[in-house]
Amino acid sequence: MADPRPLDLRGAFYQGVIVAGFNFAMNVRPLQLYRPSALAAWSLTTPIFGVLVSTALVGDPLTPTLLLSTVTVAAGIGLTTRRCRASDGRGQPALTPPVPPR
Repeated sequence: MADPRPLDLRGAFYQGVIVAGFNFAMNVRPLQLYRPSALAAWSLTTPIFGVLVSTALVGDPLTPTLLLSTVTVAAGIGLTTRRCRASDGRGQPALTPPVPPR
C-alpha cells in the first residue's frame, strides 16, 4: 500500500487495537489462573468478537454465513472445553485449575 487511505488506516486500527487488544486483555487473567493448554481453544474467540464488534460498531451485515461460522467456532470451543469422563466416573472441567502437589 503505497498511499493508504483513511479507511484503510481505520480498518488496521480496528483489527489491531480493538479486536486483538480486547482479546489479549480478556485472556491475560485466565492465563494466570489456568494451564495454557486448557485455554488454547479460547484464543479462537478472536473471530467471534471481531464479527460481533464489527456488526455493532461499523454496521457490517451479519450474513447467514458469518452467523453459521460464528456458531461453529463457538460449538468447537464448547466441545474442547466440555467435561471429560475420568475412570472413576467423576468428570472434571477442562478449565479446572491444576491441583498443587502435596
